[in-house]
Amino acid sequence: MHRPESRSPYASPIVIARKKSGAIRMCIDYRTLNARTIPDQYTTPRIEDALECLAGSRWFSVLDLRSGYYQIAMAKEDKEKTAFICPLSFFQFDRMPHGITGATATFQQLMEKAVGDMHLLQVIVYLDDIIVFGRTLEEHEERLLKVLDRLQECGLKVSIDKCQFYPIKPYVLHVDASMNGLGAVLNQEHPEGLRPVAYASRKLSGSERRYPVHQLEFLALKVGCGGQVPRLSS
Repeated sequence: MHRPESRSPYASPIVIARKKSGAIRMCIDYRTLNARTIPDQYTTPRIEDALECLAGSRWFSVLDLRSGYYQIAMAKEDKEKTAFICPLSFFQFDRMPHGITGATATFQQLMEKAVGDMHLLQVIVYLDDIIVFGRTLEEHEERLLKVLDRLQECGLKVSIDKCQFYPIKPYVLHVDASMNGLGAVLNQEHPEGLRPVAYASRKLSGSERRYPVHQLEFLALKVGCGGQVPRLSS
């Protein structure tokens, strides 16, 4: 990440935040710039769609991109807009920083183009995380190697210490049902206990409000599994 000194007419302030580890992180307050920027409406995948893609798979690997947004170069005419001022000097970014409007959409589009026709069929891309899945070990290994080749072709690098290669920690699905709605939480086992990684919920329809409790619980399971559970007969 290169931050050359700037002579920009723009200037955003810095904010100091503390990470969970206790370390210091410098953030830049781009709210004024973002209020004057036309937003990119490209969206990230819905959690429900992602869960549906994973149905039936038994092997998973998670790839994490190194430096995230900083792998994307800023357009020459837009570099000055990223300028920020601090006690030491006045700088701007050569690479795309966090916090600017459009950064998330730009990065998601780049990642989806990188994996191409594999997205939502063989892999799930969510910003700088890529989940590779497969029904068999052989299928999973083939997909994993294909993804790594495509990332290399696009000049994208992964952070090997943050990647999780198969087998990864098991998942536990918790579901709940009431007379008002259905909910599900997908947790992953860790040494310190379960960590939630995804949520799904929806309201009941008029006809579903008349279902018995055991059928509502089954519907909650169906929501949590992305709609891949067979329907109960009446």
